[in-house]
Amino acid sequence: MPVLAASLFFVFAVVGGVHLLWALRIWWPISDEALLARSVVGTSGITRMPAPAITFAVVGLIALGMAWIVFLAGWAAPPLPGWLVKLGGIVMAAVLLLRGAGSYAAPLFGLEQEPEFSRLDRRWFAPLILALGAGVAVLTPTSG
Repeated sequence: MPVLAASLFFVFAVVGGVHLLWALRIWWPISDEALLARSVVGTSGITRMPAPAITFAVVGLIALGMAWIVFLAGWAAPPLPGWLVKLGGIVMAAVLLLRGAGSYAAPLFGLEQEPEFSRLDRRWFAPLILALGAGVAVLTPTSG
């Protein structure tokens, strides 16, 4: 489990770092804001990246996820009861798994997305998010 927890923590840190760059208005890995927005946000017709406040909120949620991994792995004592840490792990796994699965269900609901986002989402984003969700589910205690 230590390798799983470290892997999850590392991936969350990298994803959080990229989102932090975007919150600071640093367009990476694509320097054109409109193309980056079409590639990573994907809302049909999007031409600008989300506002910094929204992206900072995402960074905060990713940091919370990293803290939760620390608690689930037992690397630090949480300032919460064990049942709440477990519940948080279940919720975190469920959100990630639903987001990942939603990528494949979007066409069934007629959701219009930018083609580049759809391609990247199905090939890279969704599988990564599903793997993160599965990893958090495995890391979450099943008793207690």
